[in-house]
Amino acid sequence: MKRLVLNNKNVISNLVVLATSFNAAAFTGIGAEVRVLHPVPQGGEETCLVPMHYSASSKILANPRLADDREDEFKLCQLTVYEGMGSKAKVESVGSLQFAALEPKEILACPKYNSTNPGTNLVEVPRNMSYSEAAKMLCVPKDKALAALKTENEESDDKDYEGKYDLDAKFKSTISCSATASALGYYHVSRLLGGIGRVPVVVARTLSRATHQEIADRAVNHFNGSQELIAQNWRNFLKASKDAEAGKPNPKIYTDKGQYVYGSLQKNLKGEERYTEIGGRGAYDDRYTRFLGQDPFRRVSSPADVKLLPPAGVSTAPPIRQFSEMAPHILQMQDVSDMVLMDTLMSQDDRIGNIHVKPMVLELGSQTPRKMKKAEEKALEALQKIKKSFPLSASVAAEASSKVFPDGSAVFVRAMYLKDNDCGVDIDSRGNQMRKNKALEAVRHMNPETYKRFMAFAEEVESDRFKAFASETLLYRPVEYQGHRFSLKENVRHAVKILSENCERGLLKLDLVQSFDEKGNWVQPPSVSCH
Repeated sequence: MKRLVLNNKNVISNLVVLATSFNAAAFTGIGAEVRVLHPVPQGGEETCLVPMHYSASSKILANPRLADDREDEFKLCQLTVYEGMGSKAKVESVGSLQFAALEPKEILACPKYNSTNPGTNLVEVPRNMSYSEAAKMLCVPKDKALAALKTENEESDDKDYEGKYDLDAKFKSTISCSATASALGYYHVSRLLGGIGRVPVVVARTLSRATHQEIADRAVNHFNGSQELIAQNWRNFLKASKDAEAGKPNPKIYTDKGQYVYGSLQKNLKGEERYTEIGGRGAYDDRYTRFLGQDPFRRVSSPADVKLLPPAGVSTAPPIRQFSEMAPHILQMQDVSDMVLMDTLMSQDDRIGNIHVKPMVLELGSQTPRKMKKAEEKALEALQKIKKSFPLSASVAAEASSKVFPDGSAVFVRAMYLKDNDCGVDIDSRGNQMRKNKALEAVRHMNPETYKRFMAFAEEVESDRFKAFASETLLYRPVEYQGHRFSLKENVRHAVKILSENCERGLLKLDLVQSFDEKGNWVQPPSVSCH
């Protein structure tokens, strides 16, 4: 990807808010900086939008990851799902963003067979494999694809057959538990709040309905009458496609008179594991009750000072005041607290069970963990295999830290990733599980940066300065922005009231800060104003 030249004068256009139901205007460039058009062999063009980022009245809300995000957005929008059509893609500027030439990339569009969402996986075409060969081998459930690749490589010196199955991105629409506005909203709101949840990059995109119907046909034939939820959802999607073909498109799924499916295209997270320590294991129906009783949330909801709470996996009695033990402890509490706030704002209905974790490195003196270097990855992986720790446990992370960073300059941490964010926003079918379970009311610890950014964001929402952006870029319907008890504005008002009142009463401590001196000793962070 060539270097992007960013123009900071991104001004949100004062365009007319979309009607109650979605219309094709959202894919003509409203809310976008760049429009990428991918020709369809049978005629027409699919659209991918490199989005505007919100230009807030407050500098507090600046996106700390804008340059990296822009690169990932362009990488997503360069993907075309038709062999031989990449060179015919067109790139049009519709905003003020300056950018280098786009290099289109041809990729496979395959049905998603796992979990419950009938999404579309965009999978790399391996080197030395034709498009048709790759489609036959890789557009099947992943375990079968890996088995086929392993068999193909048995006589080869290349034993890294798993590396040949490379899932670049996932395309999801408003069907089943999913909502396009939810996936888009999580990405942008996360960035306004400082990148909380480490939400992967998401862009808005269309797929030809005829092409997508072939994908749905393949999935339905694969499941062959199965009563699994994913099978039922694929059959529902196929029915919706045929209704659109007959001139009765569902406006939440189709645009341009049913000729295109629209949805979110999200960068695929790699190397993640389920973060079961946060949500626990058990029945689906009591998942939120279980979450509230797990140790991570109990620490976040404890009125005790953060230095008095025993970290996960540490057997020594509190107080724990050294960087190597306190830093991972604070990060986990921060991640849980941030997640509760995000899910409250976004009316999330299906978070528990959809929380992921990746190991990262936090250096002494930094507030933000970084990606691991190759040598660090290998050292941690070797220890995990010996200890059989997948996902990474607190005790193994601590042991690895002492071996890889004996001088105490850094520690391995378990960083939460919120990647499944599409089951929110849509007030027609979504509740708000964090509000229903009063999770935010119980939070007693929060990162002061998150608190400060949220209060600034709340002013943008309450003043309606955010309204046009929510409609044009996030594809919120008006009723999802305001007018419903779980609309964005009402969720924001609810969160402001709880957090500000609890802060003023001394119930909410803004103490989740990586506060250590140069020797790694915990230092009480200065008090932060609630206003």
